[in-house]
Amino acid sequence: MEQRKFAKFADLVESGQAAADVTHGKERLKFHPAADAFPLLKGEEFAALVASIKAVGLLNPITLHPDGSILDGRNRYLACLEAGVEPRFVTWDGKGSVIAFVVAQNNDRRHQSATERALIGKELEPLFAAEAKERQRLGRPKKGEKLSSQVKGREPQARDLAAKAARTNPAYISDVKRIEREAPELYARLKAGALELPEAKRLLHKANAAAKVARPATGNMVAKHIIERLTAIPEEALNDDLKFKIVVALIKIMTKRELNAQQLACAYVILGQEVPDNLKREAGVRNKVR
Repeated sequence: MEQRKFAKFADLVESGQAAADVTHGKERLKFHPAADAFPLLKGEEFAALVASIKAVGLLNPITLHPDGSILDGRNRYLACLEAGVEPRFVTWDGKGSVIAFVVAQNNDRRHQSATERALIGKELEPLFAAEAKERQRLGRPKKGEKLSSQVKGREPQARDLAAKAARTNPAYISDVKRIEREAPELYARLKAGALELPEAKRLLHKANAAAKVARPATGNMVAKHIIERLTAIPEEALNDDLKFKIVVALIKIMTKRELNAQQLACAYVILGQEVPDNLKREAGVRNKVR
């Protein structure tokens, strides 16, 4: 009966569903955000850890944050649950930076690819930013106090600290963030280990280039298309008011948004008409256009 309680944890780890929090007995042990910056073991590596703990037990205890979340030892914790072995715990002493502690425990423990290090750096960046913000809050002088002359210049940027901790290039962290923002499907493949960062960057560049080509034409190209469409309409069927409405409608269709002042001015230019003074000022048109 006890063994059945732990039976599905291998599947949870493999699918990534155990990353947020897991159940141990009646307790719910969450993973600290700093620990979650590092990927969990999967597949054969996790199976080997389970087998080792089954054979010899848990050799190194799991480290908890004072708030009860797991700081170090997520894989050992999950492996204990899978193996049906009671985990042992110690509590971090709280000295120094919690991020520095987690990084020190993980960086030298196993090999990480360049892509994994960039992903880790991306996860660590907001944590370093939060730490810096807290230090600033604690170091801010109280009302009536003067700022200490010992306060040094600006701290390193969070991205640079994260890159150093993850042993990656700061630019790679920016690349990962851009991929997450612009191509979530590529980011998901990066996280799953199905794609390396250079290939993801190449695919994103290719997708952006294709989107640029497919984007509605603007400026002179808009004018060209509008004129081509207008010339297909018999002249006797048009008057200035109707021409203007057609031009405005075409520009709206081609730009897929409401017209701004510059686009309205462009419509007058296309028709060879004087741009109204109020529209000139708003659109920044300096010369008369007929």
